[in-house]
Amino acid sequence: MGADVFALVTRWEPMVADFRAAGGLDFYWDVNAAYNDAFPAAEPVGRSVPERLLSYAVERPYQGGFSFVSAGWYYGFLRPLLPVDLRVPVSAFLDMVYGEDPPDDLREDSAVAADSAYLYAMRPATVRLAHARAQALPWDTFYEVAEGIVVPEMDNDRYTPDFGSASIAMYVQRDWIAEAAATDCGIVVIISQ
Repeated sequence: MGADVFALVTRWEPMVADFRAAGGLDFYWDVNAAYNDAFPAAEPVGRSVPERLLSYAVERPYQGGFSFVSAGWYYGFLRPLLPVDLRVPVSAFLDMVYGEDPPDDLREDSAVAADSAYLYAMRPATVRLAHARAQALPWDTFYEVAEGIVVPEMDNDRYTPDFGSASIAMYVQRDWIAEAAATDCGIVVIISQ
């Protein structure tokens, strides 16, 4: 499975308006295709292309899209094995990004059916909540404890063999959410397969 995962750290109202007008993320894919087409046309004549796809959003890529998804599977196996005192703050944050019912504020605010191309979408208020939960998580302790837990179901998974591998996607999401919180933006995490 080839997958690209990236976050759009976005001013919320224009994102909602474009999503509503297009009835989903088609507006984004159209801009993305036009942006990609601009490179071959601009290069021979020395023209530049805009740095951003959308004027109101910054795209933050994640290298290794499948590992992003498999980190969620790993978390699903790891979660019940964590000590209760650690499981509570870990779950408070990671259930927002890897839980069975992640936030879908884009659907709620636009009144448009969910689009399977994104994993979660948080308005600025939800971003602030996720950021507060991430800040309350004792990351060093989580890493130490989780590194020592063997998850038998994941023993032969070449994509996420251990917590060290899975934690990268968790840390990246923490950082994306921190950036969105610091700029009073929302976030839409998109998967392209």
